[in-house]
Amino acid sequence: MISKVDQKPLLLRKTLSVVEDPTIKLSLGYSVMDGVMWSMMFGLAENYITPFVLFFGASIFEVSLLQGLTQLAIGGGQLVGGTLSLKLANRKSFMLKTVVVQALSWIVTYWGTVLTHSPLVGILLYCLGVVTANLSSPGWISWMNDLIPVNLRGVYWSQRNLVQGTVQFLAISIAGFSLFQAHTRGWDEQIYGVLFFLAFLFRMGSTFFLYRSHEPQLQKSDAAKALSFLKFLKTLPGTNFGSFVLFITLINFTLAMTNPTIQVYLLEKLKFNYLQYTAITMIATIANFVFMTYWGPLSDQFGNRLILIVGATLLPLVAVGWLLLTNFWALLALQLLSGFLTSALGLSTNNYIFDSIPSERIPKVMGYFNALNTLFAFGGAIFSGILGQFILDSGWHLGFLGPFLMVFLVAAILRFLIIAIFARRFQEVRPAEPSPGLHYFYFYKPFQDAMLLIGSTAGVLVQGVRALNPRTLHRRWRQTRVRRNGK
Repeated sequence: MISKVDQKPLLLRKTLSVVEDPTIKLSLGYSVMDGVMWSMMFGLAENYITPFVLFFGASIFEVSLLQGLTQLAIGGGQLVGGTLSLKLANRKSFMLKTVVVQALSWIVTYWGTVLTHSPLVGILLYCLGVVTANLSSPGWISWMNDLIPVNLRGVYWSQRNLVQGTVQFLAISIAGFSLFQAHTRGWDEQIYGVLFFLAFLFRMGSTFFLYRSHEPQLQKSDAAKALSFLKFLKTLPGTNFGSFVLFITLINFTLAMTNPTIQVYLLEKLKFNYLQYTAITMIATIANFVFMTYWGPLSDQFGNRLILIVGATLLPLVAVGWLLLTNFWALLALQLLSGFLTSALGLSTNNYIFDSIPSERIPKVMGYFNALNTLFAFGGAIFSGILGQFILDSGWHLGFLGPFLMVFLVAAILRFLIIAIFARRFQEVRPAEPSPGLHYFYFYKPFQDAMLLIGSTAGVLVQGVRALNPRTLHRRWRQTRVRRNGK
């Protein structure tokens, strides 16, 4: 009979094999499956929330409002959630409740928008689901931080995110193809209903794995409880952690400027169909997850601060690319580069915080950081919406630069200035190897990994060809007969 411990999910088996505690090993496997359920929800519905409100007549500003309010909902939820997580006796129970509410929000968002035909109603209902989900986010992050061994954080998160990226790729592809086919038949409204219902089912599926995961006892301290958001802000100026927070929040301000603009630009200006829109938005999302397996070991080796700088350095080039390119394949390649860079930023940001903050303070600090970060993202989205809508309404142009291209130009300039001014103001907080130079991360290491992959693939193919050789097959058949006859 198979023991309970042996029933762990097969994902990340090699990484989890070094974890000695069977309960923790099982829980980390269940966390991967929770991520799979979330990824299905994201790929089927959340990735298409912008086309959904555009279908109901949303303007450029309303799309920016959607992106901005989403960031504000994330930050507001985590700001409150950071305090709640220290007051609750059980993080798991609270997490389960918020997951159920987020799942139900997809049903409410769809019907609320359909019945009122108002994109603003859809935006507000969607954001209510987002804020509810993020109430438990700081507690979940601290829960995972308590589970994952310190020396496996980079590798585990990168591999877990690779699984999520693969699932998102499938879900986004299915949803995009479905929307494309439905649009040709005038069934847009109906297919959105199907996708949102599936998002509800998959998010509910997360509760199965969360319920079975082990929750370590949360270590609480008086210092963590006494840390208010205002005190957190006061501790930032002049500190290494404060310089890190400023750098990240400003970079995310510029990323939030372009994200809503890109989505409207593809559908309204370039007139891309749903399949093209899906491919371009999907490639950045998937690359963000897939490349975490590349950045994870590097962050463990060279430190998170270096990976942050490496990821940010080429971000101005991405904004310039949107300014100059309109070809579908060129934009696809540009989004691949964007996912490669933002993958480094996302992974190393969280790990840098884990390395900088005592574990008992992580729920509150993470909540406060995300609140501040999403507040800047809200500002970036609203700023780009106001700028684009003003240029569109006034008819003002700078040469060939219309409302969309002006947003890309401003974002490129701001990214360059932020990196030039703030990148050197914070340092690594744990021992790490010295930097081998930017060329190592952009050219040498990717080329080396590609050659290793090609070599290993070629080796497998050669072994397969040899195994199918008639002489080899005949020899193995004769050896099998000899062994059987000998018995």
